[in-house]
Amino acid sequence: MEFYGATGTIGLLYAKHKGVSLNSDYPYVGGIQKNHQIPSGPKVRVHKVVAIDDFRRHKVKKIISKGHPVLAYMDVFESFLDFVGPEVYKENYGKYSGSHIVLIVGYGVDAQGYDYWIVQNTWGSDWGDKGFAKVRCGLVSIQSYADGVFLETFVSAALEQFLVTERGSNSLVRELTIFC
Repeated sequence: MEFYGATGTIGLLYAKHKGVSLNSDYPYVGGIQKNHQIPSGPKVRVHKVVAIDDFRRHKVKKIISKGHPVLAYMDVFESFLDFVGPEVYKENYGKYSGSHIVLIVGYGVDAQGYDYWIVQNTWGSDWGDKGFAKVRCGLVSIQSYADGVFLETFVSAALEQFLVTERGSNSLVRELTIFC
């Protein structure tokens, strides 16, 4: 497994400042896409990146319950790479493979009393339980979340000229559709 020096928080900051393409315009195909032209269409941007410095579970659960998925990283072992099923992933074993970013989208407690995070992974629907897994809380390290995500679309030059003419030359026109 290769390491490219990025973190989930760095990814969110990139989305804030540069924007990222829609999946429909630039689909994930796995691996590194070298020399690939990034589309010039609408970009998804993050309004604010919030670093989480209070890792207590009840605080993180409150963030998630407000609709904010939380970025986290995990130390990945062979047992995680091969994990399939709806059970709670409770322990790492096998050869260490490196670190990996996951998205925490929920939480719960299993029948044995284990607190777990529901994580979404990027490894496809054959991994875990259709691309998701319940992972024991102690195996996941919390990082950050995006507060406000929006789609930035670009106003055509003709429409922008019309709006500037109608509203005055000091107007700055930018159309934003708020997602959350």
